[in-house]
Amino acid sequence: MNEFILRGIVVVLAVAGTLKIGWDFGADYVQSEFDTYKLALVKENETALIANQAKLRQAQIDNDTISRKVAEDHESKVSELNKKIADSDARIKRAGGLRVPASICGQPGVPTTPTGNGEHEAYIAGTRELPQEVGDALKRLADDADQVVEFEREHQSWERSHGF
Repeated sequence: MNEFILRGIVVVLAVAGTLKIGWDFGADYVQSEFDTYKLALVKENETALIANQAKLRQAQIDNDTISRKVAEDHESKVSELNKKIADSDARIKRAGGLRVPASICGQPGVPTTPTGNGEHEAYIAGTRELPQEVGDALKRLADDADQVVEFEREHQSWERSHGF
């Protein structure tokens, strides 16, 4: 009987050892497959990340280029606007200030005095000069409105160039 018990123990140990070896082999195989999958997933994500970073860099370059062009166009337009404002100021000064038709004035008997070099005398004869502070206030309002319009044109240009 001892021999049978001893043989039984040997068989049980052999089966247990075989099971253990099989279990370890299976676990190692599954872990290896998982590691291979995980490595492939990491490489795929790295490739996608690198591609997206390249797209982002190109988008930033494009954005900087477009924004620079819009800013340069805006500066050019503001310069043109300032030149127009200066020209307008000079024409107003040559005409003797901002004027309104004499027919709307409450004092038809007030004489007008032509000023300047004579090129505007026909115009001046039928008008009355606005008080200086009123003319200045109207001119400032007109200039401010022109600047706001140009500022909004820049925003509109930027929005359109960026696809909004």
